[in-house]
Amino acid sequence: MILTDQQIEFIEKNLKLYGVSSADLREDLLDHICTYIEAKDSSDFDSLYQEACLLYTSDAADDLL
Repeated sequence: MILTDQQIEFIEKNLKLYGVSSADLREDLLDHICTYIEAKDSSDFDSLYQEACLLYTSDAADDLL
């Protein structure tokens, strides 16, 4: 799947809403989420975005514990 500019902006805005205040961290997360979505063979952005969020938030939480 190729992401549109609007989808990328949506992800970035959501990262800000979720409280990712560090620009560097937000950029890294944006890159990881976009790469995850683009690597999948699906056009269902909403489902892929939810999968990516679960993947990266659960990994981040595990690293903090």
